[in-house]
Amino acid sequence: MIKNGLGKALLFGLAGLAAMNHMDKQRESYGGVSEVTGSALAALLAELHSIKSMAWVAHWNASGPDFYGTHLMFQRIYEGMTVLIDDLGERYVAYTKQPVNFAQFVQPAQSFPAGSQDAAKVLLAKIQGAQALSDSARMSLSGATGVSVAGLDDYLMALNNTLDGFSYLLIRYIGTAQ
Repeated sequence: MIKNGLGKALLFGLAGLAAMNHMDKQRESYGGVSEVTGSALAALLAELHSIKSMAWVAHWNASGPDFYGTHLMFQRIYEGMTVLIDDLGERYVAYTKQPVNFAQFVQPAQSFPAGSQDAAKVLLAKIQGAQALSDSARMSLSGATGVSVAGLDDYLMALNNTLDGFSYLLIRYIGTAQ
């Protein structure tokens, strides 16, 4: 992070410098989001990590007459989850002022369906659960103000839109695989 005013001015211009200084002061005075929002973001981050792992296993185990299309669908989901996890992890640290605790991602061994269609059903339910967690985090922002809170709200809406796309793929797959 550039802390030098001259470096910021050269990089962002004078208007950008004023905006950056305002944001720096806002960050210093803003203690982060509420504990409720922080907990919801942590739970969402853990759920996205779980979805990625399950989609990856489903990708490896894809089978059936439409193997290749199913294989690619699960790959699209786990690769998309990687981006969502990275973005949310960075925002979690920025908004909560807390480090990500890797232990929250370690889950006890759970059975996972071997069949592609059953795996798709489990993933769909988990994605819908992640959307509910995202909605919970957004609801906990109500009443909070500031540019950074609006940015988090926008990000969570975009995250839900991405999850909607994955849900659509899974619903179409489940419907045609029967």
